[in-house]
Amino acid sequence: MSNQEFVLFRGKKYFVEDGGLSLLYAGVSDIDELEGLQNLISLSSLNLKGNNISRIEGLEPLMNLRSLNLGNNQINEIEGLESLENLTHLTLIGNNISEIKGL
Repeated sequence: MSNQEFVLFRGKKYFVEDGGLSLLYAGVSDIDELEGLQNLISLSSLNLKGNNISRIEGLEPLMNLRSLNLGNNQINEIEGLESLENLTHLTLIGNNISEIKGL
């Protein structure tokens, strides 16, 4: 039985490789919610650029996350990042940010 971490999206498994998960390069580009990531505790890099995500939520368990790309989504408010103490790289370009909370 494998201990490799993965996220299930629309019935398909996407595996964490070398600490990173990029659904953009897997051809997934219509995500509208951040969900199912809570068990990816070793994840250090997450690329969800170019989706329809409108809220930053559900990332609290990702304590090892260092790089997060949420560029070109539908995010208006920066929130839900306060528990990501190891986060050193955040990309939010291409969003319509109007409010910053909890940083």
